Amino acid sequence: MATMTSSTRRTGDHFEPTDVDPQVQRRLRGYLEQIDYTAYAS
Repeated sequence: MATMTSSTRRTGDHFEPTDVDPQVQRRLRGYLEQIDYTAYAS
């Protein structure tokens, strides 16, 4: 059974650096996607 949540994002819900270079942001997002996939696969 799926639980519906509001689509409004709370500040502080996720760590999202705002003052980081876009290239660094892409690299961080890639790392987080790898972690997410590894957790899902296991």
